[in-house]
Amino acid sequence: MLYVECDGGQEAAAAGSGADTVTVWLGERGRGGRVTVGADGTVKSDGVAGGVRATAAPGAGEADGSWTAWVVLGERPAGSDGTLRLAIERRDGRGVRSSFPRPVLPWQREPGRLRVDLTAWGM
Repeated sequence: MLYVECDGGQEAAAAGSGADTVTVWLGERGRGGRVTVGADGTVKSDGVAGGVRATAAPGAGEADGSWTAWVVLGERPAGSDGTLRLAIERRDGRGVRSSFPRPVLPWQREPGRLRVDLTAWGM
């Protein structure tokens, strides 16, 4: 399960600048899927399976405009080799794009992935 907290995105969206979203990319680049969660509570998935689901809490920090999201990765989020590959990308209400684990360039369709060996925990 991933917990994501975003700072102040609702103000820009309310001003008509655009939607504030977080996308969790799963699997290998070019062959994986994604789940997109919006500050307004919308959830959209594309190419993911295995019980992946998400929920958002719009206005969780109403005083500062922050919001939170929970993304459940499912029972078996890793590939057949026991490796989980994921990236997190945010597009804030101003249209600024940022990502983890590495920055993404404007022409890149999807970010690079963090590789986590889940077999190290005896799964």
